[in-house]
Amino acid sequence: LIALGAEASGSNEPADIAAAIVEVTRGGEKCSTFAECKELIASGADIDYDGAAGPLEFLDAGEPGAATYDIYLYDADGVQQVTEQVDFAI
Repeated sequence: LIALGAEASGSNEPADIAAAIVEVTRGGEKCSTFAECKELIASGADIDYDGAAGPLEFLDAGEPGAATYDIYLYDADGVQQVTEQVDFAI
């Protein structure tokens, strides 16, 4: 997110990057890798980064407003088994 904020703001100033982080997580064209998102930003697109953990959708205050939680159990051999995924969004 920090790198995407830097790309989107065109700056290496912390305040500029912080301000851009919220915007790169919502309301634009979906992308899921740094390379894909960077290419979209370079073309002038507004992006909506959804990373490996799923959607982020930061709130105006800079806090995550969405998350995906795994509910899991361990089997008899101690191997983790995901039984359900729950998406949460404000």
